[in-house]
Amino acid sequence: ASSQQPAGRRKNCCLAMADVFSTARWRHLRATMLLLAAAPPCGNGDSTKASVDDGGVTAAEHIVQFVDEDGDSSNFTIEKPGALRWCASRHSFGCRSLRQLSLDLRGPCRYQVTYVPPATGVMESYAIIAQPPPGPIQRQLVLRLLRLAHFAGISIVGSASIELALDGGDSTLDMFVHQPPFEFPVPFTLPAQHGNQMNQVPFYLRLPGNWSNANITGLAIVERPEDCNVCTFSAGQGHSARRLLHQIRPEAFLDVEVPRPPFALPLQATKEASCHNQTVCLCGQGIVNAFRQHAKPSSTSLSLAILGPVAYYTPPRVRFLEDVFRLGVRTFLNPGWHGNIRLLCENCSSSNRVAIHALEVDSKCRGVVQESLAAVAAASKDGQIPENVDFQGFSDNGLREVARGHSSDGTSLACLPPGHGPCTGHVEEAFSFGRPQADPSGGKEVTFTLEGKRRLMSKERQALLHHRSALCFYPVEGDPSGWLV
Repeated sequence: ASSQQPAGRRKNCCLAMADVFSTARWRHLRATMLLLAAAPPCGNGDSTKASVDDGGVTAAEHIVQFVDEDGDSSNFTIEKPGALRWCASRHSFGCRSLRQLSLDLRGPCRYQVTYVPPATGVMESYAIIAQPPPGPIQRQLVLRLLRLAHFAGISIVGSASIELALDGGDSTLDMFVHQPPFEFPVPFTLPAQHGNQMNQVPFYLRLPGNWSNANITGLAIVERPEDCNVCTFSAGQGHSARRLLHQIRPEAFLDVEVPRPPFALPLQATKEASCHNQTVCLCGQGIVNAFRQHAKPSSTSLSLAILGPVAYYTPPRVRFLEDVFRLGVRTFLNPGWHGNIRLLCENCSSSNRVAIHALEVDSKCRGVVQESLAAVAAASKDGQIPENVDFQGFSDNGLREVARGHSSDGTSLACLPPGHGPCTGHVEEAFSFGRPQADPSGGKEVTFTLEGKRRLMSKERQALLHHRSALCFYPVEGDPSGWLV
């Protein structure tokens, strides 16, 4: 749990830890999590100390204490069997005997305690807990208050009483930290005037491992590793990450879609990209099994997992290829193909891929040019020609206008666009995909190699040979669709 910082001051990249586990287990976990934060301090190096609270319960566990958002302290004690006493430093409140208590959620692991008067005519009083701050420690404190109320024999109402009962009164789950940590590439958020379209695209993550027998109940990108806790997935808070319906190889990796979090780094924050602590957090059953060849039956229990940090990259800018790339395919002796393709590209990296997808062509559509225009219109409609595909110096004004969406509805085209863009699908679903020959970082161009050593299937020969195909660019392998280039 970290203390509040003045507005405008940047956080230190070191971690602020909250002790919610047993001492021995936490020491091991804390040492492991610190490995993820082995980065130099950001900004001027000022650090913010963490305030660690023990949950506000004495050794005898018959007193619960907290401070509310008004700065008033509250103490709960058992007055006598069947009665709980609430004393607050607020002068107008004093001490009151409780017959009923209401616990409600005001946010993820942020709780409100409400005094329910025994008779009509008496106003309710409430306190929103501020210390310990919202998080697993505050949840643990409210759980102890819940147990204290049950022990005193008084009734508990409110939305949080249901939420707290879902896990049987346990505020912690088994924690798994993958070592060495994975790294998940995600794009910076572009300035609004340049990246409106791309900023609406969620993050696509590819999780390595055998997920055939794992049951994932939640996935989120959290701002710090210590934020990967039960509060991230507490009932009623929700998380909108979703597993992509079409999985290519679940025994090797899992593809998921995650909305851009509000703390996603903008393009101007390239200096902060090397020392942030944003992490992929997972919740589910059988997570450990995904990384072990011989998993024990006990490893199917519900657990949390820290898989590794996200790595921000500047979205590449690719020049649309005006010349037609021709790839020769041997179909009889020594079947296969090999070809190199050069693209003008800024901010490209070794993570980029290119792929060849067959075009979906209407049998009534005649002519290579009209087929190409229909495919470009479908790509534009599906967001597969973003602003980062550059048409500078492109001589075909008609194709450029269609690519920018001016005719994507098909009204001015001789052929109707297909139902989906030509670059739909992962790179593994393409006829062939290639990697850069060398790391293009810092350069202005990149050469990809496309090759294969197999015989084409009959349906591939019909769709590919002597037909136009789509050349698609993928910033990373986990993207479910590419850019038409």
